[in-house]
Amino acid sequence: MPKSLELTRRVSLLLAAGVLALVALLPAFGIGQVGAEQLTSRSATIDKSYPEATDVEYVFEFDIPTGGGTAVQSIRLQWCTQPLGTCVAPTDSGTAFDASGFTVDAQSFTETGTFASNGGIDENDCTAATNSTYEVCLTRTQTTPEDVGTKSITLSGINHPDDEQTIYVRINLYSGEDFATADHQHYGVVAAAIVQQITVTARVQERLVFCVGTETSAGSAAATDDCAEVSGTTQDLGAVDFLAVCVTLSNPCETNNPSDTTGSFALVATNAQEGAGVTYYAEQDTTGGASDHLGSCYVFLAQIVKTNQLNHRLTSVSIVLAGMMESPVLTHQLI
Repeated sequence: MPKSLELTRRVSLLLAAGVLALVALLPAFGIGQVGAEQLTSRSATIDKSYPEATDVEYVFEFDIPTGGGTAVQSIRLQWCTQPLGTCVAPTDSGTAFDASGFTVDAQSFTETGTFASNGGIDENDCTAATNSTYEVCLTRTQTTPEDVGTKSITLSGINHPDDEQTIYVRINLYSGEDFATADHQHYGVVAAAIVQQITVTARVQERLVFCVGTETSAGSAAATDDCAEVSGTTQDLGAVDFLAVCVTLSNPCETNNPSDTTGSFALVATNAQEGAGVTYYAEQDTTGGASDHLGSCYVFLAQIVKTNQLNHRLTSVSIVLAGMMESPVLTHQLI
C-alpha cells in the first residue's frame, strides 16, 4: 500500500508540473500562430514624441531570423495599448490616434518590389477597414525568399493622440499577399512612448575681452589667454634707421634694442558669430619737436596667433613698428 500511494503522488506531481509548464509557454504564442518565428532584433524610431503630434514618422527596423528563408509579401502593423492579447487602439481624451493617412516613405529589403497599402480592406488576418485608424496592411508581389538580416520600412502621416502613454506596435510578416494565417511567418512587438516635451530657453550674453600691452606673465604673446597676464604700455625700438626696418617678435631689434623680445600685442576674445574687428593706428608724438619726424614710424600687423576655446574666438595680435613710412589707419578682422 505505501508503494502505491507514493506512485500516485509522483504521478500527481508530474501532472501538476506539466500544467505549470504549459501555462508558462502560453504567452509565447500570444501574438502569432505556432510555427511563426519571432523577429530577433527590432526597433521603432519616431521623429515626434509629444501628444497630438501630427505627421509623425515611424522607422521600423527588424532582423529576419536565421533560417527564415521565406518570401515577405505582406506586412501587418497594429498600434495597441498592450503588446499581447486583443489589440485596443491607443487611448485619448478627445484627439484620437490616427494612422489612416499614412504614406510609405522608404523601405529596405533584399528583394525588389515596393510595399504599399492593400487598399485599406479587411483580408484574412488584416482588418485595415474595420480598424482603419490603428492598423496598416502593406503588400507587394515578390515570391523570392528574403535574405536574413536587417530590413526597414518608414511610414509617415501618423497622428498621435492627446494622452501620454506607451504604444506597442505589433509587426507581422506574411509570405503571401492576402494575409492568410497559414502564410504567417514572422512577428514581433516594438514600443514607442508619447510624452510631454521640455522646452529649454537661454539667452547668451555678449562677451568681449580686449587688452593691449608690451609684456605678459605667460612668457609670450602666443601663450597669453588672460588680460590679467598683460601689462606694459611703452615699447622702445631704440634708434630707428630708415635703411633698416626694425621688426619685433619674429626678428628682434638686437642692434638697436637687444632687450626687446616681446613686442606690443593685443588680446581679443569674443563670442560674436563673426568675430571682432579691430582698428589700430600710430599716433605721432608731437612733444619735443618730434613732429619734424612725422611718418617715421607706422603700425602694421605682423603676427596673428589664434586659439579656439569653447565658443570663444581667442586671438593674439602682435603690433609692430617699422620705419620711414606715413602712418595709415589699418583695420583687421579677427576670426
